[in-house]
Amino acid sequence: MGATYSSQMPPDNWSGASLLASLFQTLASRRRHHTFVFVAFADGGDDLAGSHFFVDHMSRVDVDQTEAMVNLEALGFSPTKISSRESDKQLVHDFMTVTYALRQMASQVDVSKGVHVDSEPFAFMHIPQITIHSLTQDAVADLPIQDKDRDKFRPHFYYNSYTLVSGYLAYLDEVLKPRHHGK
Repeated sequence: MGATYSSQMPPDNWSGASLLASLFQTLASRRRHHTFVFVAFADGGDDLAGSHFFVDHMSRVDVDQTEAMVNLEALGFSPTKISSRESDKQLVHDFMTVTYALRQMASQVDVSKGVHVDSEPFAFMHIPQITIHSLTQDAVADLPIQDKDRDKFRPHFYYNSYTLVSGYLAYLDEVLKPRHHGK
């Protein structure tokens, strides 16, 4: 199985969006402390219209009660990575805790200089957020990507990302505390 994406647009939406159903199914197997909202934003590349629309339509209560935004971008093209520069430091720490506990591999490649990500509107609203992706430093620097070896979807990387993200979400469900008390 393999897939490629256009050299004009990074593979941001389909790989994260297609993982949502599996994450839901995994997390639904037990009662949770938090409510998870799975959203696939209808935008691409540098167009953040979907995430902006979503955030613009959140009430003040919705914003206050949102404990975290976990953004999945371009998964399955290399081992799992996080964009730590613009991500919430506690969420990054929790991600690395889960990475070590599950004996998975993950590294850090900041995407902020190469692409706009759907977590940006959430960060603007002071909602803690983290971006999990699989873009390499070369891919971020060279967007749009021209090297056809770098843009091949690799199912084993995607499955590893699924394992890590599902464990991470389950962990966050246990450790996240309300950001605003009594509001």
